[in-house]
Amino acid sequence: MQYRVKQLKVSGLLIMMGICLSCTPSNSAAPVSSLKALHPVTWGQHTVAPNETLSSIAFLYARDVRDLAQVNALSPPYPLKVGQSLSLASAAPVVPRVMQRHLPTRARVPAEQAVKPRWGSDHTLKSPPARAATTMAWQWPVQGQLLNSKSSKGIQILGQLGTPVVATAQGKVVYSGSGLRGYGRLLIIKHNEHYLSAYAHNQALLVSEGETVQGGQAIAKMGNSDAEQVKLHFEIRYLGKPVNPLEYLPMPMPQMAAGLN
Repeated sequence: MQYRVKQLKVSGLLIMMGICLSCTPSNSAAPVSSLKALHPVTWGQHTVAPNETLSSIAFLYARDVRDLAQVNALSPPYPLKVGQSLSLASAAPVVPRVMQRHLPTRARVPAEQAVKPRWGSDHTLKSPPARAATTMAWQWPVQGQLLNSKSSKGIQILGQLGTPVVATAQGKVVYSGSGLRGYGRLLIIKHNEHYLSAYAHNQALLVSEGETVQGGQAIAKMGNSDAEQVKLHFEIRYLGKPVNPLEYLPMPMPQMAAGLN
């Protein structure tokens, strides 16, 4: 009986250790599984590693960079120090209960006249606007064989080694490096306060952080860094959360010009 109790205690301890190791952010790059998360991580701490930026950290946890900046009292250009601890808590405002008692009662609106709210109870946008509702001029980042047609985790495009990868729209490079395990040589471009795009597994990166790029400009060369085959992993994110790029890119995939520099 004592042996059985001891065995159960050891098993429980191992399970708890496994949970902690798999969920708690560490000094090193986060596990690949966490990089593919569809839902924002709003708990815990992240310790800044070399070459990380606030944008790359926000990308890692599917968060809006402005939200992380607000939580951690950071101002543009969001300088970070290696070893600095960042809170991953949400910056969503909370109305104190004392104030709630004095809020005026809202008039009842007939169901047929009511407008469905776009904001959730956690003050985050429920879903991004449709492509037709945006003013962005999206374009395909590379020509190749599309592997997955419906995915909010991003799309995979097979191609030839060294094929030029172009910016999907005008924007500013907020990350250029290979610090996020599972993405290889990665570029992240911020297009406006709502949208960013990401280009992974490149052979070479042609632009640096802080550079402004134009839509259609060559920004990388297709490769297989941290991948088993030559491909481009492409994402579009809205307020930090991945969306399906095919809902934004023009269809079908056009024949792209060769020989871009």
